[in-house]
Amino acid sequence: MTLSAEQQATLGQLRDIALPAVDESGLDLFWLLALAAVAATLISLIVYWRDRRYPWRQAALAELRRLDSLPPRERTLALQQLLRRLSMLQSAEARVAEGNDWLELLNRQWSTNYFSSPQADWMQARYQATAPLVSNTELATVRALIRQRTRWPW
Repeated sequence: MTLSAEQQATLGQLRDIALPAVDESGLDLFWLLALAAVAATLISLIVYWRDRRYPWRQAALAELRRLDSLPPRERTLALQQLLRRLSMLQSAEARVAEGNDWLELLNRQWSTNYFSSPQADWMQARYQATAPLVSNTELATVRALIRQRTRWPW
């Protein structure tokens, strides 16, 4: 198919027409905000589901905050009781475990060796006449164990 001279002249004129520039900066900002909204929603849902699925974690952390205000001698017994209650959520033997069996049970449940280590001598306090006291460092260690556990290991 051949073009007539008039058609070729018309096509020649069209080559000089420029398309208007599209401002894409507003479009980029829209997608960036949409992506941020989706990410914030997903993070909120994950935190909500985790906290709802594992309510023991928030309750344990709240109890640890309460223990911060107790004197060290009372803190020792209260922390031992908290660990006992948390352990009984999983194992019936936690109710009656004593001594080294109790420490090994805690180590197994928390996947650590902290409770039978010399740093946790306060764990044996109920069996000693002069009970070692729970320091802020030891309380922070237990708090870190609870915080890192988003679910029970079993």
